[in-house]
Amino acid sequence: RALEESLNTTLFHRHARGLILTITDARGERGRLEIFAKPAARLDASGAGPHGRAVGMLKWGRQEHGSGTLRRMPFGLERRKSIIMTRTEIAQFYFSPVGRVARQAYWFRLFLPVLALNLALAAVEGRWTAEAGASVWSSVLNAALLPPFLIVTYKRFKDRSFGPRHFAGFIGVIVGAVIIGRRAVAAGQGTVGIIAFTVLAMAVPAFLYLVLALPSQAGANAYGPDPRPDAA
Repeated sequence: RALEESLNTTLFHRHARGLILTITDARGERGRLEIFAKPAARLDASGAGPHGRAVGMLKWGRQEHGSGTLRRMPFGLERRKSIIMTRTEIAQFYFSPVGRVARQAYWFRLFLPVLALNLALAAVEGRWTAEAGASVWSSVLNAALLPPFLIVTYKRFKDRSFGPRHFAGFIGVIVGAVIIGRRAVAAGQGTVGIIAFTVLAMAVPAFLYLVLALPSQAGANAYGPDPRPDAA
């Protein structure tokens, strides 16, 4: 369904038993792949247990070319395959603002790797306290990671149907509160500093909750199809 929505065309034709995909080759001959459901109580081909399954049958012209069980891959393998990316997928994920990013992809492809890199660099440099300050290497690392971090986070916002205005507003409030709060503290303006850091204390948890905790909006939205690997 997600593929049909992204291409804005109908690929599969529904019938009483399942789906039919019709294909036309370069010579104009037409074939079809029939996919129909089997009862969920039956064992799959591996005998692993009672799972629902689908059977595919390929027909070209008037000839039947065989059939077989189409089984969904184990959940763990599916999750590992959703994490591993090709070079094209890396460029699309980290450097293109187009599309949406699911919660799982955000955790495993951005948030946890960035956190691990910063912790590893802090351990190598022996820098665990705020008084130690940021080193040159830490500044270089975070400057390099900032563009993909903002791009992927922006797509995570779009995954929840929040557009560029919402994203810019969140980032503006957080950055503005940090700058105003630090200047107010340095200038001895305690009231302004308290207000700024209060705003920051409310904005940051809301930001983290949105990008780290909320699941994808089900189905397609204005920014693209559902990005989850198991989306129908």
